[in-house]
Amino acid sequence: MSSLRATRKSHNDDQKQTGTVKTMYPNLRIQLWKAGIRQNRLAKMIKMDETVLSRIVNGFREPSPEFRKKISIILQSDEKWLFQMAASPADIAMGPTDGKSATSGS
Repeated sequence: MSSLRATRKSHNDDQKQTGTVKTMYPNLRIQLWKAGIRQNRLAKMIKMDETVLSRIVNGFREPSPEFRKKISIILQSDEKWLFQMAASPADIAMGPTDGKSATSGS
């Protein structure tokens, strides 16, 4: 039970330190699944610590350009698409940012 609390505390600390809300890379998760590659295997392939990769996949850490490129090559996917962030609940609640209403028809 205490390790679960420590994990939750760690994630909360990450959010406090970065000042951001957790955002993940859903396309990265999809491509890992499609390729049949587990996170621990990918971490070994790109010579990255498993914990660091997990934090990247779960949106707690931003990957370096070097690792973004390595991952996109292994997963044979467009780097920009692969690391497209999911919208946070706060972004969805705010709606369009161009000042137009989704129902205005303009």
